[in-house]
Amino acid sequence: MNELAWLKQARALNAPVEPGRDLWPDIAAR
Repeated sequence: MNELAWLKQARALNAPVEPGRDLWPDIAAR
């Protein structure tokens, strides 16, 4: 999954996307 795909999914889930925050561990946890 690339960064754009993650951003789209995060918005689809209505999840907050915080600049500078490492979200990849969250993806791995799912």
